[in-house]
Amino acid sequence: MIKNKKIIISAGGTGGHIMPGITIANLLMKSNWEVIWVGNSNNMEAFLVPKHGIKFYSINCIGLKRNKFQLIEFLKFIFTLLKSFFISFKLIKKFKPDIVLGFGGYVSFPCSFIAYLMGYKVILHEQNIIPGYANKVLAKFIKYKFSGFPNVFKDSYYIGNPIRDDILLYNDPLKRYSNRTGPLKILVLGGSLGAQTLNILIPKALSLINFNIRPIVTHQSGLVHIDSLKNIYSQYNVRATCIPFIEDIAYQMSENDLIICRSGGMTIAEICAIGVATLFVPFPYAADNHQLENAKFLEQNNVAWLKEEKDLNPKNLSLWLKDLDRKKLQNMAINIQKYSKPMASKNLADFCELLKDNINEK
Repeated sequence: MIKNKKIIISAGGTGGHIMPGITIANLLMKSNWEVIWVGNSNNMEAFLVPKHGIKFYSINCIGLKRNKFQLIEFLKFIFTLLKSFFISFKLIKKFKPDIVLGFGGYVSFPCSFIAYLMGYKVILHEQNIIPGYANKVLAKFIKYKFSGFPNVFKDSYYIGNPIRDDILLYNDPLKRYSNRTGPLKILVLGGSLGAQTLNILIPKALSLINFNIRPIVTHQSGLVHIDSLKNIYSQYNVRATCIPFIEDIAYQMSENDLIICRSGGMTIAEICAIGVATLFVPFPYAADNHQLENAKFLEQNNVAWLKEEKDLNPKNLSLWLKDLDRKKLQNMAINIQKYSKPMASKNLADFCELLKDNINEK
């Protein structure tokens, strides 16, 4: 009789941790794995994960603010961490997974660490060039480590970040750019909450470009800022398509000549897979400034542009945009695609299968 294949996936907090986990969960469920997810009921994983038919269990632990010490906050952190350890222990003992797979975020720490102490096989995946605090601590104990960038851990496997299959449908930048005429098309991505700096900067920069050569812009603002963004574009008399969310991000990316966006690991993975010229403006308050380091990796390899918020203003951005042409953008799109890892999802799912088989052979 074939034993059921079981896995616990633990991740949360941001889409960058959650989406690769969902991608792997969907792949494994197609191969008859039973998947449960451990996350925080107060975070976005609580409503994203169940939509994919994945059982969701909550451990409502909290992160520790490392920039300043407060005794009450520290004691609260310790209490919730111990409680999360206990809940994780009971869940693992009941479910008896073959593997526990952690994608980061502080909520992934208790389940992954307790699984390690209980003797279960644990896999870590880190999406950014600088690991998050949970993965950084876990990496000291966990044997199987994978990463979205090279040399994240000294003994990790660089496989790339898992992305959805539909992202790979738009993977021919040479053909896409060659067939285009007319004004350049720019896609501005502000993330689910929006990037207010970009919302203010880009409309003003575009207003400084002559109407005859001004790029056509689609600007994703997040729900909170959509009305104010429309007003800003109107104020500067710049035509733009302003939308709070993008349902088909792969299609939108492929339809534009240039993307201006933040530089989270998953955003970079999708852009590399599709092949689109990109100006990265890292979120300056990301933990350990990891977005800056992510973008530097590509800029130093001459496949993307990087500008920090502190160095940008409407005038220098407008001058930079005016200097672009479609041929230059096409070359960057072709080059950035060389850093795509289209097999990342399959390779990680296949490793889960191999590891499970090795467990059964013991």
